[in-house]
Amino acid sequence: MSNIKLAVKTSDTPICGVSRRDTGSEKLKLGRLDIWRDWAWVPECIEAMLLMLQKNQPQDYVITMGTAITLEGFVKTAFEQAGLTRKDPVAQDSNLSQHTDLAIGRSHPSTVHQMLAWKASTQRVKVVKKMYHSLQ
Repeated sequence: MSNIKLAVKTSDTPICGVSRRDTGSEKLKLGRLDIWRDWAWVPECIEAMLLMLQKNQPQDYVITMGTAITLEGFVKTAFEQAGLTRKDPVAQDSNLSQHTDLAIGRSHPSTVHQMLAWKASTQRVKVVKKMYHSLQ
């Protein structure tokens, strides 16, 4: 059995890490797989931040891709990149679910596009693939 490591956090820790090692039968424990998130490719977000710093007047911006995928879709894509399937050990753990967690976390990118002339080019599945390959 494979030991699978996937680190996914939507708030205060790094987003992605998937690996496959043949060291045991530890299960990957996740909360709700049906939540939708607007996953971002950080290098593109940094570009938007640099554009913000060039503005004469401070303003609040929401850097968003404008698209979302489920955590289950994220996991499936990350597993595929590692040569794994969802049949590999994944367990839902209600202790990892947050009761205040939004079912869908997504914003509209029109303001940041209009004000900064910025738009993300890496979205959804491509973000997950880039995250995986950046760790290899």
